[in-house]
Amino acid sequence: MKGHLSLVVVVAFIASEVWGCPGFHQHGLNYKRASNPHIRSKRQAEDITCTEEAYRTFDGSCHNLENKAMGQTGSVFRRLLEPVYEDGKGMPKLTGSTGNLLMNPRFISVQVHDPLDRQNRNDNHMVMQWGQFLDHDITLTPTATPTSDCCSSWDSNQSDHPDVAVGGVCDPIILPANDAYFSNDQRCMTFERSDNVTDADGVRQQYNLQTAWIDGSHIYGTTEDMALSLRTMSGGKLLAKTIGGKEFLPEDVDADTNSGCFLRDGTDDYCFLAGDVRVMAYPGLNAMHTIFLRWHNVIADKFATLRPEWNDEDLFQQARRVVVATLQKISYDEFLPILLGADNAENVNLQSTNPYTYTSSVDASLPNVFSTAAFRYGHSMIGDSLTIDGAESETGVLFNRPSFVLDNLVGLVQSLLVEPIQRTDRWYTAGMTDQMFEKPGQKGSGSDIAARNIQRGRDHGLPSYNDWKAYCNQPGTTDFDLDGSGGTMNRFRRSYTSVDDIDLYSGGVSESPAAGAQVGDLYVCLLGRAFNDLKFGDRFWYQNDFNTDQASEIDRLSLASIMCETMEISEIQQNAFAPENRQTNPAQNCDQFPQLVLTDWLNEVAYQAGESPVTEAPVTEAPVTEAPVTEAPVTEAPVTEAPATEAPVTEAPVTEAPVTEAPVTQPPVTQGPPQVRPRPPQRRPRKQQLKRLIELLDAELE
Repeated sequence: MKGHLSLVVVVAFIASEVWGCPGFHQHGLNYKRASNPHIRSKRQAEDITCTEEAYRTFDGSCHNLENKAMGQTGSVFRRLLEPVYEDGKGMPKLTGSTGNLLMNPRFISVQVHDPLDRQNRNDNHMVMQWGQFLDHDITLTPTATPTSDCCSSWDSNQSDHPDVAVGGVCDPIILPANDAYFSNDQRCMTFERSDNVTDADGVRQQYNLQTAWIDGSHIYGTTEDMALSLRTMSGGKLLAKTIGGKEFLPEDVDADTNSGCFLRDGTDDYCFLAGDVRVMAYPGLNAMHTIFLRWHNVIADKFATLRPEWNDEDLFQQARRVVVATLQKISYDEFLPILLGADNAENVNLQSTNPYTYTSSVDASLPNVFSTAAFRYGHSMIGDSLTIDGAESETGVLFNRPSFVLDNLVGLVQSLLVEPIQRTDRWYTAGMTDQMFEKPGQKGSGSDIAARNIQRGRDHGLPSYNDWKAYCNQPGTTDFDLDGSGGTMNRFRRSYTSVDDIDLYSGGVSESPAAGAQVGDLYVCLLGRAFNDLKFGDRFWYQNDFNTDQASEIDRLSLASIMCETMEISEIQQNAFAPENRQTNPAQNCDQFPQLVLTDWLNEVAYQAGESPVTEAPVTEAPVTEAPVTEAPVTEAPVTEAPATEAPVTEAPVTEAPVTEAPVTQPPVTQGPPQVRPRPPQRRPRKQQLKRLIELLDAELE
């Protein structure tokens, strides 16, 4: 069993990467570094008009003035290696390197990702939870919409759905007749392929519904209309529902209470509304959204006191800037050194102690492999159950239920702070592989996250585990030895004919952790490079967006200090990502933590509608020299892996074609002194209240 955890967090990570053609599938030959596909879509960069905005756009456009659509919602995921499709164009991978049929993902899940309790007592469950929260800020892969239920349209006498051969939507996971959990008359687990566009060469590509930037889009939404619908339009605040004098997330009156939100009869439970449709996925995720809604409103109140002349728009935008800055600071100074290892994080200049220079030539669009595999590692960190103030709930009954936050937010967060996480490894709890999103009282209505992640990688044409090892200049496996365990070798041998067929997701998550890290060498490489790009390719990164004194004020804050300002607690451990320890991580009173002081914003200019734009001074960019990700030798440490906290990936059906960007070769980054942009004006948003949820987000959480 994957262990009892005081808080089970579901982390859904969307990552996609490359595909290749059959015939190239010999290790060392089958992978090709991706070239620019020059994909076209409805809205191109030439159609976007950028001014020198004072604030980030909600849709992520205009962050890079030389590539205006970079990171915008609807952008095609960047390929680091060419995709490996069965037909070279878009059919999911079906055969292996020797021409053999690949094993069914459910079979691999049962064989490789069986239950076992392996805790990492050095880090707590908050590591996983922050990973999920961060993931939902930067990635969301939409699924296409089938004309009928994929399992209903499958002939049980056939090995594959007819859509597979013709590029259709359905590619359900076929269940073995003797499956240990799902009944014999249930042979099909529904699975829709990711929505796609076709590049200039006719190859299938997937895209991101979120902005790629760490910009709080899961809090504020990805369109101006969504953002407006989440605001009070008074005092710069976000909408909240007040219960017992405390703020909670507002109500989603359009939520589907049959599948996406389960309410208890006879209670005041309600479904939550936020800037991201996946907010309901797991109690810990609900909690983080609640804390950061409160954090925004705390900051808006502070600004209203400091700057009484500012109107609602000024207060909202300035509070949003500070919230985004704290998301970036916590992610890079507290979370990533634990995930990747402090030395590896330092090697790719992730921490704020390194000088910062914005580099416009860096391509910060997300790689397909990041969203489809690498940042889904956190599913392995979830245990068998969650205990809040002594009340234990099994993982299978935690999904899509708002009651845990509404009944006891403080107790829920304390369980995240207390409970150790499970290691990032091949072992999964049955709550994730049998009961993910299972409906109350309906056994077998849930799903298997490990099988889905394997199937999603084949859907996106990701090359094999050994191909990615070669990409990162690391030796691949020749004998299925991924973690030094004979048991692991035997289970992989039963699942794959050749080492060159190992699915990236299963191989990557099964590696022994790198020294000081939560993940193995391969994911250290892939994640470290992506997070380097997200930082140094962001014109609005807080060390570039704020002056030196303001950035220093942000650097004083931590997740623990923000919890003190937003929750009814009197003390907390100094490092919110590690269990309390009297010697190494003692608890301290909240009045001993620094609180946000905004006096450095006394002279901040909040630009009004109608003011002429300010011309931005050109940013001098130092030559770039990327520090390589130092991969520590694979030595299994008794350290538990933290979440990229993956929570179910909500993939929503889409009705509009995405904005596509051709990948840009990104240079490595050299740090230099901070450069601060002048503060130009922002056009005021329209005041009409429009419906917040776009049709595309009626999605299945994966």
